[in-house]
Amino acid sequence: MTESDPICSSAGCTQYKHKSKGLGYKINYTVPNFGADNSMTQSKESLDLAEKQLGHKWDWKDDGGADPVLYNFHKATDPDIIESLKSLKDQEGKKGAWNLAPDDYFQVQTGEKIHADSESDPICSSAGCTQYKHKSKGLGYKINYGVPSFGADHLMNQNKESLDLAEKMVGHKWNWKEDKDEKVVEYDVNKPQDQDIVDSLKNLHS
Repeated sequence: MTESDPICSSAGCTQYKHKSKGLGYKINYTVPNFGADNSMTQSKESLDLAEKQLGHKWDWKDDGGADPVLYNFHKATDPDIIESLKSLKDQEGKKGAWNLAPDDYFQVQTGEKIHADSESDPICSSAGCTQYKHKSKGLGYKINYGVPSFGADHLMNQNKESLDLAEKMVGHKWNWKEDKDEKVVEYDVNKPQDQDIVDSLKNLHS
């Protein structure tokens, strides 16, 4: 026996719905395409090279009915790895844990000194073991950047103008040449102060 609500339509009372809130982050935005990842490109180049070497094109097809070949994570560790881990454990037992910084690449930690009778390391050149050098870090500031030229300093311009004016007043061009044999005239720093300076300093202290 309920009667229709005159303020609502046949679709319901839609005017009282809660306001929709944003997700708090953007969606459906444009993403730039920088091409394939370098690892993908290298993998494709590696496949192309292998196909050329073997003279065979790998025509791989996905068989939906067959189970994918999964990597065997329980495969026995390679003997070289076993020996390396054992050597590492032995050395850490003598010298402490080897804490390699996670952000360094090919960092070499060693406290051993090189003896004079040590033989050459066959994996290094005469320049040293340069392949294990730390990553070069930036200076933290820019260098070799362009500096704009705004012309000569105004004091330099004023000095030149003053010289030009003096030469016109005395009617003489000052052709200054340095004479290495002539003694340089030095300013007398022990000269007594000007009377105006003496009076000014006296007034300042009184």
